[in-house]
Amino acid sequence: MTPVISEAATAAPAYAHSPALGEIGTALRLTLRKTYAACLNQIPDAYVLPIRQAYLEAPDGSVRQRLCHNLLKCLRYKHPDPTNETFALVDEPSFRFANVNSIVARHLYWFGFRGWEGAEVRAWQFFCSRATGILEVGANIGFYTVCGASRAAHARYTAVEPHPRTARVLRRNLELNGLDGVNVIEAAVVGRKTRDRMTLVVPFADQDDAPPGSFLQSGGELSAAGRIAYDVPVEAIHDLLPGVDLLKLDVEGYEFDILNPVREYLLRERPTIFVEVLSRAKKLQQLIADLARCGAYRIYAVNSTLGEVDPEDVVRGQLGGKYDTRDVLLFRANRPLPLHDLCEAARCAPARWVGGSRMHRT
Repeated sequence: MTPVISEAATAAPAYAHSPALGEIGTALRLTLRKTYAACLNQIPDAYVLPIRQAYLEAPDGSVRQRLCHNLLKCLRYKHPDPTNETFALVDEPSFRFANVNSIVARHLYWFGFRGWEGAEVRAWQFFCSRATGILEVGANIGFYTVCGASRAAHARYTAVEPHPRTARVLRRNLELNGLDGVNVIEAAVVGRKTRDRMTLVVPFADQDDAPPGSFLQSGGELSAAGRIAYDVPVEAIHDLLPGVDLLKLDVEGYEFDILNPVREYLLRERPTIFVEVLSRAKKLQQLIADLARCGAYRIYAVNSTLGEVDPEDVVRGQLGGKYDTRDVLLFRANRPLPLHDLCEAARCAPARWVGGSRMHRT
């Protein structure tokens, strides 16, 4: 087990200075957000939980639902009652999660299953139920892991999370849901392993104890000002892929660095891939388009239609504007996508009005 490293001991000198001018606005927003959250935390949960219940019971698309949704968006910065160590999802009470300082946990508490990419998770559950080997890279606190592993009783499931605190929460959430068969690896995944340890940076804008936006200091397509850093162990993707027929990556701009070195493996084995494609990840966009152009994969938008995506639209960065998503599904081109079954699985989610998109986090 990777030793937990204290923040004080691992703060990288490069991130010890005051934020640059471009970060002053972010610092101000964070200060205001903390003040706002502190005010909300003075309100007893009993006073605001009726709003959550009204949201759940309101008819889809109704004025009442939209009003309650907007009120909950204001309340999402409020931490759940700290005297409760765990909470059950209000609309999926069979799932229980640790009550931690995490944007994912807060969304799940206030909005339920739908609060964090609800329909995407239903699609993930569907493919987990059919997989034999599952690899989730960037598991965070384990919402996808818990939901996917609950449907994958006979599959080998590996979840990888490099952030020490977040990995502890991931393990706790698996324990709470009785999922002791998941193999948790506390490490960063890279395409080519050239060293045993690397620096994991937590963005300045990410103030949670279990941050979802940590990224490796070297490599990757994206970067941001960091507030703290950890020295974490490294695993090569080559060592984790054998036997995997379902792969999910959410690694904040490091997806290309992981996938490109195993391009030949993907072309040969063609595992189903869920991957987040950020608008600035140009190399990843090109790689995904190439996998489709060569006839190995078809690309599908993980949204309410699960429609096929033109590879050229991926390269042009039009996923958000044209397909209302940043998550795509790569499915082998020589097999038909089980669209009917998949749509049925997605519709199992409480697909409510969530700020214009029924498939994304609230």
